[in-house]
Amino acid sequence: MKPCRCYRNQNGAALVVALLIAALVAVIGVRMGNEYQLTLRRASNVIYSDQIMLYLYSAESIAKQLLLADEEPEKDYRGEAWAEEYPPVPIGQGMLAAQPMRDLQGRFNLNSLLDGLGVPQGGGIQPESANKQMFMRLLQTFPDTVSDVSQARAIADALIDWLDDGSEPTGFDGAEDSYYAQLDVPYRTADSMMSSVSELRLVKGVTPELYRQLAPHVTVLDVIDNKINMNTATKNVLQAVAHNGDPLQPLAASDIEAYLEQVDPAVGLDSLGLNEYEPWRSLDGDDVKDHFAYTSEYFVISGIAQLGEISLPMRSVLKVSRSENKVTVLSRSTGSL
Repeated sequence: MKPCRCYRNQNGAALVVALLIAALVAVIGVRMGNEYQLTLRRASNVIYSDQIMLYLYSAESIAKQLLLADEEPEKDYRGEAWAEEYPPVPIGQGMLAAQPMRDLQGRFNLNSLLDGLGVPQGGGIQPESANKQMFMRLLQTFPDTVSDVSQARAIADALIDWLDDGSEPTGFDGAEDSYYAQLDVPYRTADSMMSSVSELRLVKGVTPELYRQLAPHVTVLDVIDNKINMNTATKNVLQAVAHNGDPLQPLAASDIEAYLEQVDPAVGLDSLGLNEYEPWRSLDGDDVKDHFAYTSEYFVISGIAQLGEISLPMRSVLKVSRSENKVTVLSRSTGSL
């Protein structure tokens, strides 16, 4: 009688089952370990993110205190404490770095193009307001990108159409929904005040190069006023705020350089000083009152906080009310600055 081999076969099957169980346990163990590490990292990131936001809020609070501690409320200029640059501050295992505060009224307010819009003339042509002429002059301070008055007018008209609630294009080069709907990626005009300078990239005629050059000299405020603070205005804006006879041509860069050599930015001007310098001597009182200022209400503070491997930038727009002695946060944005 031959011996039975069934037990030997069963021993092989049991070994395979044991190996499978061991492999399954190992896979489950690795998976549980990974899930634990992922959960731990997520919890750490949440805690770090909350701490980082508190760091950024502290920078915002310091900015408010600097604005309210203004010893010369009759003028805002680059020599004041709010405009100074401060080194990065280590906080525990983290770091907080803030850029110098910037005066947004040293830039052209794009929403001011809505101010002074009149009844369209024949062909849908809008009368050219003082703010539109100023914007056209500003565009021409970038001669490598904007070649002449006609190109500047076309961009200004397209921007007005982006802002206003009408459906008829402004002038001959304006752009309403009918233009943007025919693009490869169609979209519609905002038909409202801008909330971010980045909207410029969607406007007809604004190329990436023009946007890169123009962005540091423009802003969007929650008003349609456009009073430029002459103590903090950029050079390009100073070229655009006035003209030498032709309202569509900016001042020469050499005129602005000569003016800035005479004015100490650490002192600034007050309401009595502007007409003492060229090229502002010819300005009358109404021009100064309507378009120029020496104090500001709108400021922006940008900072970045880092904790561990996490870093987060934040940008806050602040509005100062000196009569009420308070600073209001108009907007906050986190992410790329």
